[in-house]
Amino acid sequence: MTKTQRFILYAFILAFGIVWINFSADSNKASTAIAPQEGFIAPDFNLSTLAGETFTLSSLKGQAIIINLWATWCPPCRAEMPAMQKII
Repeated sequence: MTKTQRFILYAFILAFGIVWINFSADSNKASTAIAPQEGFIAPDFNLSTLAGETFTLSSLKGQAIIINLWATWCPPCRAEMPAMQKII
């Protein structure tokens, strides 16, 4: 591969990387800009409790609730649990 061909290849890779980063940054901004809106009604769903009972979201209608989805393998999720427990 000649120096000119190598230069063209590196320039193409650099240009592709810049375009990729630019599009990635734009898509991240769009996804984080959406926030909950006042008056939004969450869709109803059913869950089974550890006791085997069925729980529905609609049973809490009219109350303020927090739905926190987390995982035991997620360090930031585990770190926020003491603060969440204080709210309860």
